[in-house]
Amino acid sequence: SIQAQAGQFFQNYGISFTEPWLFGTKPTALSIGVNQSLVRYSDAQGATQKLNIFSASAGLNRQLRWPDDYFSLYTGIQYQSYDFENYPFQFGNTTEYYGSAKNFSFNIGLSRNSAGLDPIFPTQGSNIEASIKFTPPYSLFSDKDYANMPAVEKYKWLEFYKIKMKADIYNTVVGKLVLRSTAEMGFLNGYNKELGAPPFERFYVGGTGLFGGRYDGRELVPLRGYENASSTGGMLEDVTPYGGATIYNRFALELRYPISMNQTAKIYALSFLEGGNAYNSFGSYNPFQLKRSAGVGIRVYMGAFGLIGFDFAYGFDKTQLGTEPAGWKTHFLMNQSL
Repeated sequence: SIQAQAGQFFQNYGISFTEPWLFGTKPTALSIGVNQSLVRYSDAQGATQKLNIFSASAGLNRQLRWPDDYFSLYTGIQYQSYDFENYPFQFGNTTEYYGSAKNFSFNIGLSRNSAGLDPIFPTQGSNIEASIKFTPPYSLFSDKDYANMPAVEKYKWLEFYKIKMKADIYNTVVGKLVLRSTAEMGFLNGYNKELGAPPFERFYVGGTGLFGGRYDGRELVPLRGYENASSTGGMLEDVTPYGGATIYNRFALELRYPISMNQTAKIYALSFLEGGNAYNSFGSYNPFQLKRSAGVGIRVYMGAFGLIGFDFAYGFDKTQLGTEPAGWKTHFLMNQSL
C-alpha cells in the first residue's frame, strides 16, 4: 500500500508491504513499512518550526499450534528518528528547540484470540494480549555522566522497556445481550537510574485517543467520561507536569445489544462502567484508586467506512487539577478499539 496525507501544517507519506502467508506453509505474516512525517509551523515571529519523523519497521506474526490454535506470536524491529529545528520538544522538565532523538526497538507480543463468532460483535471467547517493547541498554556500556548531561544529548538514543497486558472476555448474559469485560495495564521504565523512563513512549489516559500531536511515540489509552489525554494538562493522578505517565491501568464492563446484524451495516447499542488512572511511579501506584465513569453509546460498522461510534459518558471524579467532577462528555470514535 502507498499512503499520502497533507494538511496545512502536516504531511505524511508511507509505503508498506504485507505477505499474509509467507512461504505458503503455515499462517505466517510478514509486514514491512517505511513512513516519513513532516510538521511545519510558524512561531510568533514568523520563523519556521520544523519536525521530521522517519520510521521503518519489519515484523513477523506467526500462528502457533501450541498450547492451542488460537495463539499467535509477533516479533519485530522498529527504527524512528526525530529531527527538530526551532520546534519546542519536551525532554523531561526542559524544552529543547534544536536536536534529534533516535529510537531503535525490538517488539515481542504473544496473544490468544478466540473471540467470535462474529468479529464485529463477539458473543463468546476472549482476546488476551501481552507484549514487551525494549531498546538496547546503551548506558550500561558507556561511562558518560548522564546526571550532568544536557537533555537533548541524554536522550539522543532512547533506552527503555515497556510491558503491556490486556484481556477482553465476552459472555452471553441472556438472549442477545452480551457482556464484555476488559482489564489492561502498562509499565514503562529505563535501565539507568540517572536516565529513568524517557519522555517519549509514555501513556496518556483519557477520552478515546482520537486527537493529534502524537509525535513522541505516546500511547493513547481510552477512558470515557474524561477529556482526551487527561493525564497531560488535566492530569488524572501522579503524572509529571510535562505530560504522560509510566504506569496505567484500566477496567471496564460493557453490555452490548445488537440492533441490526445485516452484512451491509451492523449496528449495536451499549452501556458501560469504566475506571482507570495514570501514575508516574510505583510509590504512588494504586490499582484501586480509579477515575470512574459510566455511559451509553452506539456502534455502526459498514465495510466502506469501518467502525463508527458515539459515546455519552459521565465522569464521576475530578482530575488532579480540577475542583469538580469531570461531568458529561461526548466522544466520537472511528475505527478504534476501546
